[in-house]
Amino acid sequence: VVVADEAADTSPLPGETGSIETAPPPGNQSLTVDQVARGYGFATLAAQGIPGANTRIAVVVGAGFKRIDVQSFWKSHGIERPDPILIETMEPISTRYTETTLDIEWSGALAPSAQLLVFAGPDAKETSLIYTFNAAIEDGRAQVINDSFAHREDVTPRAIRNQYHASAKMAAAVRITVVGAT
Repeated sequence: VVVADEAADTSPLPGETGSIETAPPPGNQSLTVDQVARGYGFATLAAQGIPGANTRIAVVVGAGFKRIDVQSFWKSHGIERPDPILIETMEPISTRYTETTLDIEWSGALAPSAQLLVFAGPDAKETSLIYTFNAAIEDGRAQVINDSFAHREDVTPRAIRNQYHASAKMAAAVRITVVGAT
């Protein structure tokens, strides 16, 4: 036993409302996909025609996301791509987090031809996140795992840090790249 969390909330997840928006964000206040790609050195890859094709990215999250928001983000930046494949790893998802949605949006925007797999635990508690992280590694379909919820090492209990470290080493052993909240 690594940690003793309270049981996950099993209330039904409310449906989404609204519609997919295609207009770009108003004003100059938000970063564009091109600006972020340049900042991380991805623009060179895109210029070489390497948009993530034949790659699967697993985004490990601790809750659901809004499909409408994800598609609106992509479409407003001129990106046409399918919805990510959702893989629920434990109890049914009962909440949505903005961080989950943001990580999916940006993963899909920066690698627009990559297939996105979203491994979702029911919440962001340590038990759910570790189980979900391990489920993405065990699944083996992804070449890259984005662990959506970054963990500050100075506040995460040693047993949790050790478990993530051991899991990340296992991922590396099977040739999976692991990135944290990227």
